[in-house]
Amino acid sequence: MNLFFRERKLVLLSFIFFFFITNSAIALVVFEKDKVTLQTSTTKINLDIELALTAEQKEQGLMFRTKLAADSGMLFIFQPAQFVQMWMKNTYIPLDMLFIDNQGKIVSIAERRVPLSTQITSSTEPVMAVLELNGGVVEKLGVKKGDMIYHRFFNNVLP
Repeated sequence: MNLFFRERKLVLLSFIFFFFITNSAIALVVFEKDKVTLQTSTTKINLDIELALTAEQKEQGLMFRTKLAADSGMLFIFQPAQFVQMWMKNTYIPLDMLFIDNQGKIVSIAERRVPLSTQITSSTEPVMAVLELNGGVVEKLGVKKGDMIYHRFFNNVLP
């Protein structure tokens, strides 16, 4: 009986160690906070964003999050502009993805990407950025291909 409890204790300690090591590795990735303006044909919306600039930040993205504020998202920057592939592995919330050219114009949109999916979502042309938002935001705000994202990385200015 004593051996049984010792084995269970060892398993439990191993699990706790693994949990803390895994979560501390995730927590080490820090994202700079910033803002973007999304301009549709009818309105301008200011969004709070996090920037994914480094390889580690891009790799983690919004993985392991269980919620995302309605007026927020993550902006992935790619320099130079390139064909980009995204997936939803370890991402628990549905996301809309806006693929953005080097002038800030939305060139393609992928709506309501399925959580935890390893299906690849690709840009249709080279892009400088991808803005991830809560799934359904594109439909709710009426975002369309050709709408604009204003941010310092695009060197564009609000009209």
